[in-house]
Amino acid sequence: MTPLNLAPYRLDPPEIAAFLHILLAYPTVKPERTKKLIESIRSDRFAMLRHDAPDEAPLLLEQFPALAGGNRTERKGIIANFEEAQRVGAVVLVLIRDTVPSLHPRTGGKRISIDFATRALWPRLPGEDRERYEYRLHDIERRQIRPRYPFAHLAAALAYLARERAASGKDMAFYYTDLGFLRRWVAKANEIAGYIRATGGLERMAEQLVDIDWQECRTGFCPSTGILMRY
Repeated sequence: MTPLNLAPYRLDPPEIAAFLHILLAYPTVKPERTKKLIESIRSDRFAMLRHDAPDEAPLLLEQFPALAGGNRTERKGIIANFEEAQRVGAVVLVLIRDTVPSLHPRTGGKRISIDFATRALWPRLPGEDRERYEYRLHDIERRQIRPRYPFAHLAAALAYLARERAASGKDMAFYYTDLGFLRRWVAKANEIAGYIRATGGLERMAEQLVDIDWQECRTGFCPSTGILMRY
């Protein structure tokens, strides 16, 4: 598939963050709707910032104009879909945990199926009969997991970073203006892509993965790294 190019020298962190957010929440979205969704999530993030840190909001808006906007009409759908994407990321971590040295518990080489991993993350609801539960699982795999194969590494990386934060006693924080976090998220996604490709039984997922290219700067001095780039 066509590589995804992310360029911090060309896009503000909020633009990159919103774009990645929408890729996970709406993996099959058509290009003409993407712009509206990105505007909606940026506006929502800024509205929350104004509520939580009103003194910081004007300065951040001056620094990152892309946060501006007034369209929050897609808010509920974006939040719900992003939460489902995070669960898909957790499924991927279960599938590759024998391939990744730092993931536990190990399976001792026993192959974990997507169906098994899905059951662990979407358990049977109280009062739900077996037939309805099986139908729901099938629908989850068809509608939520398989369409996210191209960005399974991105979802898994976010789940990995959340677990890492939890292990240190901290909540996961997704800051739209934190370039360092975005850089680390993409780097972890590319690392996990290698693990997915090395895990037996995930060939279909592996062949659909989108390569993500983080282009720190085009040429000359790169202020975000302090490195003089020569080409």
